[in-house]
Amino acid sequence: MSHLHEISRVRGPIEGYSLISENYDENPKFCRSGTWIGARYHASESVTVRADREFDGQRFSFGVNEFHPIAFPEAIVPIVGAPAPGLVPGSEHVRWSIEHGEPAITLTIDAGADEECPFVFAFMAPKTEGMSCEFYLHHFIARPCLVGYDLHWPKEMLAQEEACWKNFYKDLERIAHLDEVVPADLFGVPEPPGPVERRLRMLRGEPVTQIRACIHELLQLEGTGGEEELVHALSTGLAQLIERAISPFKPEGHSLHLDDIPEISGYQTMTRRGFEQAVGHGVTETG
Repeated sequence: MSHLHEISRVRGPIEGYSLISENYDENPKFCRSGTWIGARYHASESVTVRADREFDGQRFSFGVNEFHPIAFPEAIVPIVGAPAPGLVPGSEHVRWSIEHGEPAITLTIDAGADEECPFVFAFMAPKTEGMSCEFYLHHFIARPCLVGYDLHWPKEMLAQEEACWKNFYKDLERIAHLDEVVPADLFGVPEPPGPVERRLRMLRGEPVTQIRACIHELLQLEGTGGEEELVHALSTGLAQLIERAISPFKPEGHSLHLDDIPEISGYQTMTRRGFEQAVGHGVTETG
């Protein structure tokens, strides 16, 4: 279990609007077709990430996008040369702030800004008299994602999409041999959807076309009967397509390139959708 977790996520007041259009024929997405017209509601978003103490006396400092501390919310004495709260390194739209005495850091993205996923490093140091928070024993990592807008689509379009997803899952259940090659726990039915389903809902482009075509062909073969070997081969291929589609959710599949960071003690990626799912709130449409 990660020693870093989100304790709050807040959307600021709406500061503006803009139109958004998506051509799902040119860039396919499951259960959407044609051109959708919606609205982007511009508003800042803030997320607070907190470090959990394993025992009394622990203190934390934080770094963002760089492997050294810049925020010292629990420093006993002021840290000479510590930067003031402001933009996180490498970003033009995300700012950091702290509340002194709390082992937490807050990131805020500007209204209208595209999604960013900064790395947050929590450096743990003992509360030893005279020892600075700049000296640490271990560190933990999180990667919260923020975006400066919500996307809103017409309700009737979203209702059609949800009906399509229900049929999509029914089709998967019907396909012969699929349960032998795709683990059942990949699909979280009933709601809320698991990480595989969330990944499939975000998938765009050629993988969508390939999975659609494979499912269609398997359903056609199911209707005609026979050709068991071909059915099994296509089912295996479909399972491999799905595995590749969900690979970003696997711990061994992330592309963080953190080999140069020693003794990584924890890693967690959490998006706004994932956070709302975790705390049981409704999910605002985000793409």
